[in-house]
Amino acid sequence: MEASEVPDHCRSYALSDPSNAEFRGSCDHLHNKSCLQCYELEEVMHTIEDECSSALSSAEDQADMLHTFKQTRDDIISWKVHQLRSVHQAEAKHSVLAKLDSRSVLLVQDWAMKYMPRKYRETQSDWFAKRGLPWRISVAMRRSEGSEHFESQTLVHVFQSCAQDSGFDNA
Repeated sequence: MEASEVPDHCRSYALSDPSNAEFRGSCDHLHNKSCLQCYELEEVMHTIEDECSSALSSAEDQADMLHTFKQTRDDIISWKVHQLRSVHQAEAKHSVLAKLDSRSVLLVQDWAMKYMPRKYRETQSDWFAKRGLPWRISVAMRRSEGSEHFESQTLVHVFQSCAQDSGFDNA
């Protein structure tokens, strides 16, 4: 059995958006297989949900427990999707790096945590929910002339204020 025949394992299928043709991939195989670990995870989720529905006597407690369970289940599913995207992104990056030459550049940009020069050691309550300066890290990579080695240059952009979204409208 190929891993791609399992719906959760096929990157093209699992990462496609069925409602948007621009973000939809096609496969040349069926997704009619399952893996033991994915099956067991689903079974555990169903068992926990059933237990949450019947374990508590109060309807309010049951509703709270089911709400917490559904959030947790959604978080686990989101984590699985994140892992699949990470593998896909890493392979895409390696593919691009393999094709780089000294005249082409791979540019990787991402937002970093907010820059907040306050004190050397802070408690957790002091750290979270602070406002600070948004900054974006950019790394440019290219293959060295006549070599298999890469050169890179890192740039840090610190903004007085801007929205941290994919549009970079305020940058």
